Amino acid sequence: MRNSSDLPPRGPGGPVFRVPNFGKPSRGRIITSVVIGVVLLLAFSAKSLSSFYVNLLWFDSVGHSEVYWGVLRSKVELAAIFAIGCFVFVLVNLLIADKVAPLSLPNTPEDQTVMRIREATAKSRGKLRIALAAVVGLMLGLPASAEWQNWLMFRNRQAFAVGDPQFKANVGFYVFRLPFAQFVVAWTFGMLVLATIVVTAFHFINGSIRPQDRVQRVTPQAKVHLSVLLA
Repeated sequence: MRNSSDLPPRGPGGPVFRVPNFGKPSRGRIITSVVIGVVLLLAFSAKSLSSFYVNLLWFDSVGHSEVYWGVLRSKVELAAIFAIGCFVFVLVNLLIADKVAPLSLPNTPEDQTVMRIREATAKSRGKLRIALAAVVGLMLGLPASAEWQNWLMFRNRQAFAVGDPQFKANVGFYVFRLPFAQFVVAWTFGMLVLATIVVTAFHFINGSIRPQDRVQRVTPQAKVHLSVLLA
């Protein structure tokens, strides 16, 4: 039988579990971790780096290295535009989710767990939002670089001397504009779906969504917010 001294101390909401203090990592451990991270990054990117170098040598050998650099610039532009756009959109919605979160919750085990999570992340709340928005932005922004051909055609669009007899649009619209426009629409839809999932999870953590409550499972503010995203 365990003695009372062996049990964790109890607080008003139940047992209190203390997080062990491991102290600050030493300088040598930090340097070792950074070196290991760099080595792993180089190992995983070795194939891409070798492909980049071989392609650069080939384009340079035929006197068209500027073409290859132009393609790379287009890929970087696309990735940056879509990643930053997604980052800003998700970050703003996470800020809204925090803004409309209820200040207090009923004294139930589930709600007290939510309050403890909010208290534990209170100091790093801003960093958490930025990190989460950055991850989502990179997830959706980097794949957009694959549309560099449609992007270049969209930027350098030209008109044809032939028109569409049914919709009265210039044929150049279907060749230069439509492919990239279709990608933007599909990408925007995917971003809205993923952003809605992330924001819904944030509302749940904030206590705006409470499945255990039979009277009000979702606060009016969260309903409006999610309805706007899903509209």
